[in-house]
Amino acid sequence: NEQLRLEIEERKEVESILRESQQRYRSLFEGSRDAIFISDNNGRILDANDAAAQLTGYRKSELILKEVHELGTDIDLPAYKEYFNRTMTGDNVSIEATLQRKDGGVVNTEFSSKTVTLAGIRCIHTAARDITARNEAEAALRRSEAKYRELVQNANSMIVWFDTQSRVTFFNEYAQEFFGYTEEEILGRKITETILPAVDSDGRHLSDRLKNFFSHPEQYKNIALENVLRNGERVVVAWTNRPIRGAEGKIIEFLSVGVDMTEGSDSRQMIQTLTHELIKAQENEREMRSRELHDRVAQDLSALKISCELLLNYKSLSSGIRNNISEMSAKLLKIINGVRDLSYDLRPAELE
Repeated sequence: NEQLRLEIEERKEVESILRESQQRYRSLFEGSRDAIFISDNNGRILDANDAAAQLTGYRKSELILKEVHELGTDIDLPAYKEYFNRTMTGDNVSIEATLQRKDGGVVNTEFSSKTVTLAGIRCIHTAARDITARNEAEAALRRSEAKYRELVQNANSMIVWFDTQSRVTFFNEYAQEFFGYTEEEILGRKITETILPAVDSDGRHLSDRLKNFFSHPEQYKNIALENVLRNGERVVVAWTNRPIRGAEGKIIEFLSVGVDMTEGSDSRQMIQTLTHELIKAQENEREMRSRELHDRVAQDLSALKISCELLLNYKSLSSGIRNNISEMSAKLLKIINGVRDLSYDLRPAELE
């Protein structure tokens, strides 16, 4: 009797554990956000949760004894059989398929199946998830990436990405045509070995400048640099630089967009030369006018003043005439001083 009592208590405990296990399973089963189908080894649905009914639009009673593949549209039966057989051999298999709802709508769905044993019976546990929104987002992302790549590749600017070791990670088609490198030839190589000369035409080493760029990129948002083509020709490129930071805020690479300024640089040099020549011509003209005023006009006026003063030596002149000659001499002196000042202003001696 004591042994029987112990066996009964043990059986009750096992049954209690089983009920708790079933309740937990049922709770997880019904509470799952994914649709869950339990099917037999022939693929017929034995049970389904609320999420499955919501996903398919069928009541649970309508799903029972349906075969899983009947819920799909344009099912490839050979592929489904392979999927089913792989599941029955113990593989965890996932596929994407279009599910046909009861109301005629379609849902992009991801199915994941595995075998389970319930009440001693081998069954297939299939979880289905609506991935319509995910697929639409991925399609939108692909379209966006395609547009971005088309924009980048067809841009009339050099677009270059390089890492913190100065190794090129991206080189758009315009940059390839401009610098003369193919993508295969330049990716992974350092910019200092390809498009940047070690020493510029003014004899400055760029290595120190490049180190400062990596340390303080904010100082180099916009910069004009001498670059070198594959054939050795030197060019001037105006670069706009932006550091790219990772999740932790650390710089992981750089984006540089360049515009050829070589022709503009030559034009500026030509303008500077022409301006210099123009100023030089103006100064030569002023020097000539200054010399002419000083050596000719001022001298002639001085000679006229001397002649006036000589007239004063004639004793036969009346006092009125003498006064007029004296006034004329004073005015000539004033004019002579004005001409000399004008001559000096046109060409100050300090300019020499």
